[in-house]
Amino acid sequence: MGEGGVLVEWDWWTVDFGDAHAGAVGVLVGGGEPGPVYFDVGSGSYVPSTRHWSAYDGRYRRPRAEALRAVCACGWRGAAEYPMDWATIGDRPLYEADVDLTGPLADWTAHLSVVREATVPLPEPLAVLLIEMAGRLNAAAEDAPLAALRAAGVLERIASRVGREAVGALCDDSPSAEAVATGLGTTYSKALVTTSALLAFGFAGADCARKRVVSPAARTLRAAGDTVSMSCTDFAGPDHEQGGAFDHDWC
Repeated sequence: MGEGGVLVEWDWWTVDFGDAHAGAVGVLVGGGEPGPVYFDVGSGSYVPSTRHWSAYDGRYRRPRAEALRAVCACGWRGAAEYPMDWATIGDRPLYEADVDLTGPLADWTAHLSVVREATVPLPEPLAVLLIEMAGRLNAAAEDAPLAALRAAGVLERIASRVGREAVGALCDDSPSAEAVATGLGTTYSKALVTTSALLAFGFAGADCARKRVVSPAARTLRAAGDTVSMSCTDFAGPDHEQGGAFDHDWC
């Protein structure tokens, strides 16, 4: 969902980076990006709108795209612009026209390569295992959907616990939001939520008692509905119990 509730339909998405680097075809009109296209659905307070490139076809007083380029959810914009051939398109809606999108797709793919190059590399055995697991889950979703759903739940719980353990291992480094964002290939804002919760109280080190405490900052983020996987901190003794609320089910 984009600004002001405007629906943004992303054209490309990867498991590697998810929504943080979803890609789309961007529209240029008069050298800049136009506002959203609104659809007249009659009376009522809700007016649907979109920024999908195919809506900018000049019909019904909509803006008409002059050129296309690649855009990414992270804010990146492709430098190359691809002019629209309206002489060939004619009066057809863009969703019916055979518009060549290979240029924007290639530019977005190149952008992802730069992002991927800066991320922390996965050990080769782990990368292979993840690919194999994804293939097996996809096959199970077709052949045994209930079993696939159960397996997905197991993996989700494993990932949640492993994520918390990984945070604990990183605590001594006190990584910045920028470092986390680069290493994970995510956006600064998402990394900021993560590291704010992680660094809210600090960690007690390797000798700390294995007690999980949720910081006030983490509770605030949780109450706001944010998903915080780096919110539980380890403290060294009962003197710290007043610093946060115990939440054994979550932590």
